[in-house]
Amino acid sequence: MWCHGHDHARSRGGCRLRQRAGGPRGLGLRRLRRGRSGSRMAVGRLRPPASWVVAVGILSAIDPGKPSRPPPDPPAYAWTQRGPRAVAGRATARSPSGGSMADRMCQKTQGSTSMVQPDCRWRRLSSKFVSLTSVIADDDHPLTRWLAAHLRRTAAVRASYASAFPVRRVQRPVAAGRTVVRWDLLGVAVDFRLRCAFVAPQPPPSAVAGVALAGALGEPESRRVGEALVDEYVEHLRTCGPYVRGRRWLLEREVEARLDRMCFALAWFDRVFRDGAIAPGSPLAGSVGGGDLDALLAYVPDYAVMDLQVQVKLAERALGWLRDAADVSVCRAAPTFAGSGDVGGADADLVVDRRLVEIKSTSRPEMLKDSAIWQLAGYVLLDYDDEYRFDEVAFYMSRVGWLATWGVDEFFGLLGARSSLHQLRDEFAQQCAAAGSASITGVDGHGVRRHRRPKVNLVVADRQEGAEPK
Repeated sequence: MWCHGHDHARSRGGCRLRQRAGGPRGLGLRRLRRGRSGSRMAVGRLRPPASWVVAVGILSAIDPGKPSRPPPDPPAYAWTQRGPRAVAGRATARSPSGGSMADRMCQKTQGSTSMVQPDCRWRRLSSKFVSLTSVIADDDHPLTRWLAAHLRRTAAVRASYASAFPVRRVQRPVAAGRTVVRWDLLGVAVDFRLRCAFVAPQPPPSAVAGVALAGALGEPESRRVGEALVDEYVEHLRTCGPYVRGRRWLLEREVEARLDRMCFALAWFDRVFRDGAIAPGSPLAGSVGGGDLDALLAYVPDYAVMDLQVQVKLAERALGWLRDAADVSVCRAAPTFAGSGDVGGADADLVVDRRLVEIKSTSRPEMLKDSAIWQLAGYVLLDYDDEYRFDEVAFYMSRVGWLATWGVDEFFGLLGARSSLHQLRDEFAQQCAAAGSASITGVDGHGVRRHRRPKVNLVVADRQEGAEPK
């Protein structure tokens, strides 16, 4: 959405906006530059030609179907080794007539849904996968309020965590040049790769669902290459056998590199499933080399392959004893629980015997957030019928190679739980049922939607030429 009608005035503390008389409300165009960390920072008023342009509009004041000023030369959305050429944030503000503003910005062209900009391929479904993490991230959600009220002593867990945190170097990916590290995809890829050492060959369920969803979103070539990816991934695991006890975790050079690239490619499909959309800039939004798997794997950045190999080496030293002590039959990857459906779908990372392990590949492992603590507790509470009979819960911090473990009773005791685990599960199940019904049916029996704080639509366009994928 491109807006105009503002002058920019510099102040000592930064930049502010001054609205022209009679001009429409909204934010003007800003020129951005890259910071040392790869972020974009506003440095002054836009003067063409500009490398990075950000256009922000207040959605409630602009007709979403008629952008006030479309760009004269909209950029093509393509994935390069430097990252995506364009990033689009989904607007969640509600329009006066109802529905999402992002929905109304989409128009039907030749049987497919596309944004106003013709080069942008943004596919989405009306329903979106909801995870326990996204529920906890919403401060206004009833489950989040319940967790904050009944398991409020997260500081005690952090203190226990910090007291045992090892003094080690944090292993972070090394990206060449100005390449932006995709931490979200890299974290999923690390999870997929470490699972291979514990469980029998099987594709990640979320990635398999993302492959099917990619086809439903109008990208048949993405579905074909995704099916080929899943088949080769399983066959590759059967051939090299990283799950076989007694074998090294890190495979031979070429075999390991191939597996690492497939794990990162599966993370793209995992993101499709969880977002309900193919994001612009993703290689899945294009032709994907005519459905060729090798062409898709060529888009995987080199820093991801090197980082995954480092994570495997650290995990072998930190978790080798855990894998050797547990047979393949007692290990579960992406386990779901009896209450997973009550929160729209929730799957953990790994279950090893009676231990729940959550894999975290954050770049700041010394910091343990409340959301991560409640996420681990939430998985235990969602096991309504005690199917897994958890004795221990653990965080595996992959970038320092450290497993932080607590007994279940100790963990909930630190959180300040005043009831038994059985009672907590009953109360949590009641809260989940109440939250689910409240989001679907109102007091009068009519359908309702939970309203959230309005956000703005953000489009960042890179007009610079990027390098071709290797």
